[in-house]
Order: sequence, then C-alpha cells, then structure tokens
Amino acid sequence: MGNAAIKFPENSLLKPSEAFALLQELSVNDDGSAPPEGKTFEARQNDLQLNSKEWFGVSLATLQQATDTPYQLGLLIAADLHKELIHNPVICQVPFCPTWIEGFINVRGRVAPVLNLQKFFQIQANNEDLNTAPNGSKKPRVRQLLYIDLQSNPFAIELSGFPEKIMQRAVRVNENQAELPPLLQDCIGQTYVLNGLWCEWNIDAFQRRVSEMYNTG
Repeated sequence: MGNAAIKFPENSLLKPSEAFALLQELSVNDDGSAPPEGKTFEARQNDLQLNSKEWFGVSLATLQQATDTPYQLGLLIAADLHKELIHNPVICQVPFCPTWIEGFINVRGRVAPVLNLQKFFQIQANNEDLNTAPNGSKKPRVRQLLYIDLQSNPFAIELSGFPEKIMQRAVRVNENQAELPPLLQDCIGQTYVLNGLWCEWNIDAFQRRVSEMYNTG
C-alpha cells in the first residue's frame, strides 16, 4: 500500500464502490511505482495468485540435446493433488500386463497400478544406473512410489528421485516448440524452463490415454 494521504468526509461512511476506488488509488508496485495504466486492483490480485502457483516436480529423464548437452525432462504435479510417497512398497506383479505396468500395490485396501512413465511415454533416456555405486558394484534397489489418490482411479508412479517443490515465479514459460514424444504431448499443458524442461501434467488427459492404451494393448 502507498503512503498517500486520503481525506475522508467527517462522520461519513464510504460506499463499497468508493472504498474499492480508494484501494485502486492506493495500489502501487513493489518498487513504489504506480501500476500500469488500466491495471485494476483486482487484476493485480489475480496476477499475484497466478505467480504463487505451486507444483511438485517429478523427474522423468535426462535427455541429450543436439549439442550433446544433457537436460532434465520432468512433470509438474499440482501441489493440491492428493498424493503420498511410499517407500519400498510391496508390488504384486501380474502376467500379461502391458510393459508400462510394473504391477499393483495395496494402499489401505485400495488396489492401484504402478505405472512406469518412461515406458508409457516411450522416452529414450540416458539416465545413469541409480543402483550402481561409484566403484561399479550394485547397490540394493530402493524403490519409491508416488501414490496419486484419485477417488475413482488411483495409481502410482515409480520415482527416480525425490520430488521437488517448484513455484511458478521461479520458472519461465517455454516459448520454443518442444520436441516431445507424442504420448507425452497429449498429456500435458504449458511447458516451462528451469534447469531443463518441465511439463504441466494434465491428469485427466493422462488417465484417458492410459485407458485407451490399456484397452488397445
């Protein structure tokens, strides 16, 4: 708020429209300058809400660019989506499933498929073997799942690393045409740049594609 002095008529009440007009008059930018012409107080509040959008970033793969520079490809999951981490789960494998279904887990009596997103999206990754120690020996495999608790069709995805919190104000919109696998392109919205390429995950579109792929596979 600015420090401008506003004179009020003595012993009078402002109408709601007058109070709102005063709020607009007092609105200033963080640097003390006036807001852009035509930028209402309500519009500035909407901008603030947009810039405070929050996701959890899940890494999909490390890919190679044409310049041989590796970059990270990941999904952005809405922070308010019901989800939980499951450490070293018991996964029941079922024969004759598509290759992108690792098996099924039981979470408090609810059975959910475990999906391998790299296989589903047909991503050719150059990831290091995370189960290999620096001396070349194999480490015990520690599996982590992200369980997404949708009311009708819950599912889990296998993680290669711990999800990280990402704020919209920390990223910039990707203005270039991203060359992504067609299946992945069908299941995302906006893409962003932050030490790699991050894709806003459209869960509804993803579930539709999973159903189609399962029924045709």
